[in-house]
Amino acid sequence: MKKVSRLLCMVLIFISIPLTAAAARMVEDYEMTVSFAFGDRTGIFSGMLDEDGLPQGFGRFESVNPSGLGWIYEGELVDGQLHGQGTITWENGDQEVGEFYNSLLRSGYRRDENLSRTLSIRDGVLVIGVWDWTVVFLPVIIPTVLGVIMIAVGVKTYKLAQKKKAKADY
Repeated sequence: MKKVSRLLCMVLIFISIPLTAAAARMVEDYEMTVSFAFGDRTGIFSGMLDEDGLPQGFGRFESVNPSGLGWIYEGELVDGQLHGQGTITWENGDQEVGEFYNSLLRSGYRRDENLSRTLSIRDGVLVIGVWDWTVVFLPVIIPTVLGVIMIAVGVKTYKLAQKKKAKADY
């Protein structure tokens, strides 16, 4: 009797494992509302949904912020939150790239569509700066038949403007 009950328990355990795993499913262009840490957003999701119907693993979520500006997140999600490595690309070409924690960019950078303004983020602190082109004359002398040539090279430099607490506007 003990052997039969053990065997029955083992069979039930093996049957229940695949049923639990089968609850997670892959979706593509699935319209849904997700409750992020910064608020609810309705959009289109492609990726894996866990057994509770929350985005999980690597995925893509496309939505619009309260100001009407569209954005797309591609990256890792945990329990329905932007969490891990990812990129947000705004419809105007701006990008936010780095490590997200509980749906906020914790470490990484933001840059505008012209790549002329880069905002660095470290532990949730936003560092605002501007990229500038500077011409530097290198003291390299190249002898030629007609004389000497000096070389000018363009160098991109970064100017720090300010620091402030990062805020999500997704």
